[in-house]
Amino acid sequence: MPGHGFQYGQMIDDDILNGVPVQRFTHFLIRHRWWVIGFWLVALIAGGATAGKVQDRLSGDSSLPHQEGSDTAIQLARSYGVSSDLGYIPVLTAPAGQTFTERRSDVAAVADQIRSVPGAQVLDYGSTGDPKFLTNDGRSTFLLVYTPAVVGLGAAESGGEVEQVQQAVQTSAQEHGLEATITGYNQLAEGNTSSGDEDSSVLNETLLGGVGALIVLLFVFASLLALVPLMVAAVSIVSTFLVVLA
Repeated sequence: MPGHGFQYGQMIDDDILNGVPVQRFTHFLIRHRWWVIGFWLVALIAGGATAGKVQDRLSGDSSLPHQEGSDTAIQLARSYGVSSDLGYIPVLTAPAGQTFTERRSDVAAVADQIRSVPGAQVLDYGSTGDPKFLTNDGRSTFLLVYTPAVVGLGAAESGGEVEQVQQAVQTSAQEHGLEATITGYNQLAEGNTSSGDEDSSVLNETLLGGVGALIVLLFVFASLLALVPLMVAAVSIVSTFLVVLA
């Protein structure tokens, strides 16, 4: 009967309203669903519009606390007073028949040239005299070059630092008749920028990941239900961008 239908519906409402907090919260969202949808649409649009600025607020840290590498870095900082990140490791090799125990001053000269790069700190055999910087045969030595931590993600933030360090090492080594090679975290992070392509933005990478996820979900659900988790993920991700910028 109509009266009983009304009473039954009212009973459901009363049960929900008097139930656990999750039920009451769900009932509130359903009653105000258009306000909720509008709120998340605004968050989606605002987050998408500001996503390009997020990478300037992010930084990378690959340290592993209480591991050998991290503990060694801490000990070096305490022993030698370095206060930056280990960015480069140049390796110098002397001509055949010569060792760096005889050419310590040349190592010091190369290190001094590297220190001309703004913010660079260098630990080397020339300044410390520590034989641990030498190979067993004494023909090669490595230098630890510390540079200020890069703020943000991407090689564009380094401001040409990689090129400056490389030029300082190669130029000074050549002047002193040494062979030089250089590697390091900052070089690996920079990658290949010779093509001139612009770095992918955070938003573009997110969209690319979303397309891949859609393909997988379409295969699993085989229906438009695959769009539901993607919609939730999209709003969640771009809302996180807003939190980072806040």
